[in-house]
Amino acid sequence: MHFDLSQSAYFDIKEISEGIDGDILVCSQYGIFSLKKGLAVSQNMELSSILLSDSHWDEVRTIYLDKPNKTYWIGTQSQKTALIKCDSDTPPQIIDLPGSTETNSIRVVKSFGGSKLWLGTMNGLFQYNTTTHEYS
Repeated sequence: MHFDLSQSAYFDIKEISEGIDGDILVCSQYGIFSLKKGLAVSQNMELSSILLSDSHWDEVRTIYLDKPNKTYWIGTQSQKTALIKCDSDTPPQIIDLPGSTETNSIRVVKSFGGSKLWLGTMNGLFQYNTTTHEYS
């Protein structure tokens, strides 16, 4: 599916990141789109959707690429899910966060090495261990 920027009165960009293949990933309320590296941006361009919003992909807020493991960690604003793991070997995995629905609005996902992800939410800061699958 393609999304034409000229047809949208409201295209709220939340995050821009580089993908594994060097393409530019654009996160918005409509999902995650890919722009080919080196392509000039124009108002009437079409973006190729790589992950569209559905019942599990509520408004995408942020994306973090774990380059060594070729894994994307996606933070969403949702009342059901908040953290989604995507890699080339398995289907997307939805990881529920503990706590209230306010917790389930991830604003930032970062890692500073090792197996811990830092998750900035509306309800504070969490760590998620990608090896043990535990929160702290």
